[in-house]
Amino acid sequence: MTSFKPIDSKKEEFRKYLEKVGIMDVLTKALVSLYEEPEKPDDALDFLRQHLLGKSSESVELEALRLELCELKVRYAQLQEEHIDVVSKLSKYEMTEAMAKTTPSTPPHVRAPSSPNQEPTDPNQNIDDNQAFPAKDSTELTSTESATSSL
Repeated sequence: MTSFKPIDSKKEEFRKYLEKVGIMDVLTKALVSLYEEPEKPDDALDFLRQHLLGKSSESVELEALRLELCELKVRYAQLQEEHIDVVSKLSKYEMTEAMAKTTPSTPPHVRAPSSPNQEPTDPNQNIDDNQAFPAKDSTELTSTESATSSL
């Protein structure tokens, strides 16, 4: 019988320790809530875990992170839609710019001016003979030209 006393004293010390740190109260409350549960859960151990853990700071943080993730998914979808709209507008703008560059702004039969001060010339426009045809030396005058000049 002397061999049982050390074991009993160890048990008693452990029980006192559990009471001192408050574990006995928590366990008792969890077991009482399981006992008072009208419909006993299939997994009593899971019930006790949930009851013992309650809403720990980790579970509160986890719930906040889940909520933030949900909000960010909604924002991401909105930004994707905006991105698609902007890309389509940019594409349309680039197409109109490309069309404007490939289509000349002046008709092809109108020549561009050779100097910045000169107006573009239209082939249908009356051109001064001196500008179109350089003056000839008087020695190069032909008989028809001399006949018309004498008139």
